[in-house]
Amino acid sequence: MKDDKFFIRSVLENLDKIQKFIEGFSYAEFKKDNKTQYAVFKAFENIGEAVKNISANLRQRYKKVPWKEVAGLRDKLIHGYFGIEDKIIWKAAKKEAVVLKKLFLEIKKEEK
Repeated sequence: MKDDKFFIRSVLENLDKIQKFIEGFSYAEFKKDNKTQYAVFKAFENIGEAVKNISANLRQRYKKVPWKEVAGLRDKLIHGYFGIEDKIIWKAAKKEAVVLKKLFLEIKKEEK
């Protein structure tokens, strides 16, 4: 069975991928690049799935992380894929991903 450390690593790896995928992109470029949009979308999907597998015990200890919102973003993306706006994915990649990375790096450091 996979443990919390595995899922924390998965979140961080996918956040790194998001940053690499959009590096050097403007919103206008991102909007035109379906491959990059899809890659970012899939990384957020993976993050949401990993977060759902993190134990309640760990989630309880790190209340600064918006657990429901992170998992909810995955659901929002999955269920609204055909209607999802690229602007939502862009904003999540540029802003929320940065905040989440800081939070998950703290967790990784404290959970060694």
